[in-house]
Amino acid sequence: MYTSFGIHTFTLFITVVEHEAFTIIADFKKYNTMTGEILIIKDKEYPSNYAIEYRGGRGIRWRIKYSHEWHGIPIYCIEARLNPKVLSSGVPDYFNVANYQEIKVALDKFDTEAKKISDKLETLSSYKINRIDYCINFDIKELGIDCTVEEMTALLKRGNIPHHFKEWMKYDKKSHRMVSDIAAFYLISKSVVLNCYQKGEQLQREYPQTPKIPNDIIRFEIQCKYNKIFNMKKGRLLSNAETMNFLLSDEHSRDVITSYYNRIILGGDYYSLADAARKIQSYSFSTKKEERLIGVLKYIAVCRGIAKAKDKLHGDGIIVFSQALRELVELGINPVTIPREWGIKQTKNLLDSVNDVSQSRDTDNHMKLKNSNIMEYYNSDNIALIAN
Repeated sequence: MYTSFGIHTFTLFITVVEHEAFTIIADFKKYNTMTGEILIIKDKEYPSNYAIEYRGGRGIRWRIKYSHEWHGIPIYCIEARLNPKVLSSGVPDYFNVANYQEIKVALDKFDTEAKKISDKLETLSSYKINRIDYCINFDIKELGIDCTVEEMTALLKRGNIPHHFKEWMKYDKKSHRMVSDIAAFYLISKSVVLNCYQKGEQLQREYPQTPKIPNDIIRFEIQCKYNKIFNMKKGRLLSNAETMNFLLSDEHSRDVITSYYNRIILGGDYYSLADAARKIQSYSFSTKKEERLIGVLKYIAVCRGIAKAKDKLHGDGIIVFSQALRELVELGINPVTIPREWGIKQTKNLLDSVNDVSQSRDTDNHMKLKNSNIMEYYNSDNIALIAN
């Protein structure tokens, strides 16, 4: 399935003193002279900083940059940004995400590549992580979503924006105002960046030569910077290797994605306003509660999104509003309603659909294993015991 949790990229780093950094740069140049495999790019603004890329791509991008001074000694940071899917397979796959088994293969290959270039690059055990991009690809066809990828993107963009995030926008010369990307929901904070976007559209725009790009994929990506990673491992007395295993595990990837999705997109299926109201009325709540929940749905629809509705509230209004959001999600109703002009009554929630598919797949696998064990039993000598 294209739909999967995993990791897109992550960045490892070590720090070295200035003369070691210059030795490493010299080793990169020597390696390039011998192999011609890499491209070394000097930073125009900061001439002592370098970016190193492999020709044709290999799933590693190196960066050498000045960091700070320690007791008058210049300290440099050596960063390696890994695309584990590409590095583990050797195939330029910029679409699918990597699971932990592929990440382990990628880390082994990283050690091998580093040794080819310079002893000063050290081994994996010396590196720490300063960024991880956790993500999930949602294939709306696989998940049976009853709307287009453009319509689902529009619904996602009407989600919640936590108070410490801001949506990225750019100035539009035609409308003379700041606008967001129509194909993406891009939120920024000091420690985390959320990027929810149409993956097929992005790949067709940036890599038009890439064949067979699925058009019905929405990627939900959480880019965790150093501060966030530091908080994730706070209180855990782990070695570098144990920390890396924890942060890059499949379970942790799923936990991070699920946590942010539920805070920003929220759970529950999407309904038209009329159908959401009918579902609320079917529970026979008190008139006051019924009117409160339907009133919040109408308010969000008029404001064109949860974040925009919340921005206009203050004090007790926010408390009542937030409570209504929780109650609606508990009822299986996403607070964002489907615009009437779309002519769609209901469509499934992306993450809820993934969990449903996963549970169904687990059940099928369990039944296959159970049936296989039964057949093995009956095909063995145990059948003679039953006959006797």
